[in-house]
Amino acid sequence: MVTLNGKDYYLGLWKSRASCCGYDRLVNGRQLPSATAKGEMTVSELLIAYWNFAKGYYAKDGQPIKELSCMREAIRPLKRLYG
Repeated sequence: MVTLNGKDYYLGLWKSRASCCGYDRLVNGRQLPSATAKGEMTVSELLIAYWNFAKGYYAKDGQPIKELSCMREAIRPLKRLYG
């Protein structure tokens, strides 16, 4: 967990490759870039919005179908690089 500008960011398991990469990317200069312009969103925000959509779309009778796990694997590299 890293806190910057009063916001907490979970980077994954401590000392994992993903958390180290996320830490390096996130704390560049120890300050986040200024807020995005109105109407824009970060990759992380997009991934969260899509994942929330996918949980309902890739479900049958309230239970996830196998495509949901495929979607999870598809967004994992984006989350690792930009999340």
